[in-house]
Amino acid sequence: MKRRRGRLPSGNGNRPRYYKDEELNLTDLNFDVLKHIMYYVAVSDDGARNVAHAMSVCRLFNELGNDKDVLGAVIFNHDSALTSIDPSFWQTTGLLCNCLIHQNMSAFDTAKLYAEKLKSKFILLKVITICKLMVMGDRERDVAFLNTRARKRALDIAIDDYREYSSAIKTLMQNIKQFLRMLNFVLNGIGAQPTT
Repeated sequence: MKRRRGRLPSGNGNRPRYYKDEELNLTDLNFDVLKHIMYYVAVSDDGARNVAHAMSVCRLFNELGNDKDVLGAVIFNHDSALTSIDPSFWQTTGLLCNCLIHQNMSAFDTAKLYAEKLKSKFILLKVITICKLMVMGDRERDVAFLNTRARKRALDIAIDDYREYSSAIKTLMQNIKQFLRMLNFVLNGIGAQPTT
């Protein structure tokens, strides 16, 4: 079997050496060329995820990902965005917030969906908190009516359950309120701007 001309033998048997050289020299390309490439990464089907992955590779890609033209073009996949809330979403310096600041309409639509989801979650948490308080109140009335060991034990369990729940949920509810406030402020600001 003939080897093609100009092809260098591979170092480890997997890929030719010249491919590796190209990978190493990718950052040596002109900044405008790299920005153009990053722009096409941003407008791909799952642009937000792809840009976030690229930004984590090196300082240059992070700089390219934070370019205002790239941030204004990032496409957010709404289906994958609503399946779960990524921890980085809570950071005001996260990709979604940066895109909102640069009036990215895809980010605007995603943020509206997130805001609706967060509002629903906040209401649900409040309902659960009220239900747990009502259960505790019922147990207290049971003990006041007839003080038995079983009823006292049920009251202790209800109190422990509420304490454990409230300490875990208090911070989450504060985070949701704070983020919703910030998110609504940004959304209202973008909504007031004329779209081009």
